[in-house]
Amino acid sequence: MSAELIIDARHCQLVVDFLGDHLQLPGARVIEVDKRLDLALVDVPGVAPALIDPQAGEPIEPIETVLRELRTQFGSAFGGWSPEMDKNNEVANVVTWPGTKGAANDPQLPVGPATWQRVVQEAHPGGGVDPAMGRDVRICVLDTHMSAHPDLAGAYIAVEHGLLQAGATPPSAGDGHATFVAGLVHAYAPAATLITDWFLNQNQSSALTWDVAKKLASLAGRGFDVVNLSFGSRTVGGSVPFAMRRAIEKLSADTLVVAAAGNHGATDHAKAPMWPAALPGVIAVGATGQDGCRAPFSPNLPWVECTAPGTDVLSTYLTGPVTLYSGDPSDPAEFHGFARWSGTSFAAAKVTGMIAARTVPERVSAKDAFNLLLTDPDSVVKPFEWQEEPE
Repeated sequence: MSAELIIDARHCQLVVDFLGDHLQLPGARVIEVDKRLDLALVDVPGVAPALIDPQAGEPIEPIETVLRELRTQFGSAFGGWSPEMDKNNEVANVVTWPGTKGAANDPQLPVGPATWQRVVQEAHPGGGVDPAMGRDVRICVLDTHMSAHPDLAGAYIAVEHGLLQAGATPPSAGDGHATFVAGLVHAYAPAATLITDWFLNQNQSSALTWDVAKKLASLAGRGFDVVNLSFGSRTVGGSVPFAMRRAIEKLSADTLVVAAAGNHGATDHAKAPMWPAALPGVIAVGATGQDGCRAPFSPNLPWVECTAPGTDVLSTYLTGPVTLYSGDPSDPAEFHGFARWSGTSFAAAKVTGMIAARTVPERVSAKDAFNLLLTDPDSVVKPFEWQEEPE
């Protein structure tokens, strides 16, 4: 067995040497170096598979033990200093957040008419949308593969290999995530240039931190006004995944980053930070219900910056049989291009679209547009006021 570490590239050889000389883990090797992030991905062979903690009932990954021992050894040798390093964590869309019981929820078949006109009407209950909203604004949705939806034809540009491919088995519920998010963004900012990019694997809706960090870094300097991130990762002890932090630092220097706060508010991990949403420089979006109050699944944590409606949301979705998270793979649900879904992913998508609609390049920046959105008394986007709950 083996595991992977992400290490500051300046010190990767030092770590490799320590693994062999002090932890009896010879054979560690550098797999890849990313010069944009100055990070190295290192393979560590000889690490056993995860065990189960009898008290917490959760996996204990030996690579985490290796990390702790490395930091202890470095701290002892160098007066408390240790190279920046982390394990290569799993990252998922917030609907399928790994290791979080109860966080996943299925899209639902709409009751009543489900059309693009209905999506727009629900996005703008007070009236129609100006077709010029978002003109010259560049948005990136980084998510799953896109489904070719007739009502979104011409509304987005998918990157190479960015479209969902038909397979021998029906797609999973999460495979329609990007299509759902993109539909909401387009409903609010129909004239914006929407680029859809992917890193979440088809039929798995997950990836690894290394791939995510590289993808985020690749978006920096490309002229995006807003980037929407509806995925996240939980780390042991809530520690900051430094590869993701470094990528966000590069991206947020000239781009507004909007991220979903997570759907774990009613789970055993309700207080856990969701990365990248909890990072500095990221707009973390929670969800409200039909009553305007925080939805139970939306985390009540101080790093959540704002909320938007995120329950029973209607948007574009897959067409054909879909295997639901809670369903029998042999009996998939049949969708017809639209679904209703709940989650902070979709609250974040709404915020992204509303920011884009108020952004005017070279006159009103995306950051200024967000501040205008928060101070608009008629806006459904509200600053989140964290209130400590009794134990």
